[in-house]
Amino acid sequence: MSFVAHQEPHLWAEQHFSGAEMSDVRRTDRIVAIAEAMAATPGGSIPTLFAHPYDIKAAYNLFKHPEATPDNVQAGHRELVLSEMQTPGVYLLLEDTTELSFSGRKPVPGLGPIGNGAAGLQGFFVHSVLGARWSPPPAATQGSRRPRRGSPRAVRPAVLRAEASCPRHTTRILPVEKVSGAGIV
Repeated sequence: MSFVAHQEPHLWAEQHFSGAEMSDVRRTDRIVAIAEAMAATPGGSIPTLFAHPYDIKAAYNLFKHPEATPDNVQAGHRELVLSEMQTPGVYLLLEDTTELSFSGRKPVPGLGPIGNGAAGLQGFFVHSVLGARWSPPPAATQGSRRPRRGSPRAVRPAVLRAEASCPRHTTRILPVEKVSGAGIV
C-alpha cells in the first residue's frame, strides 16, 4: 500500500486519508478531495487547487473546524505508515525542524517564545519526518563480479556523512521497533 510515484492521486488520497477521524463522513470526503488535489498539483496553493470558489471556501472552512486537528486528519495516514514500517527492511528517516515565527504581532494564544527569547518573538516548531524504505539492487547486479583492485573500474563503497551545521540538528539511526514508539510518523 505504499506510495508509488505513478499511482493515481485519487487512489493515493483514498488510501492515506479515508481513515481520518471525523464525526461527519462529509468532512472525511473533503479531506480526501483536498489530498487528491494536493497530490495532483504538488506545491499549489489552495486557491490554485480547485476550479470552483465553493471548493476553495469548503477547504478553508474544514481547516477552521475544531475537529480538523493534525492528529484527526492524519490518523489514517499514520496508521498506514506504521503498518508499512512493520515490514522488515532498512529505512531512511529524514528529519527537519522548522521554526514558524509570528513575531511583531500581538500575542497569539497557543504560541510560545522562539529564537533568542527577545520580546515579541513568538511562534512554534514544526517537526517533520520523511521516511523511505531502501530496496536492494536487482539480483542481476548482486552477483556480478567485482573488478580487481587497481582496475580503473574498481568501485569503492560510498560513505554517507551527515554533518550538523546547527546543534539542534542531529542524525539518528533507530531500529524500526523504536521508531513507532518514539511517535515519529
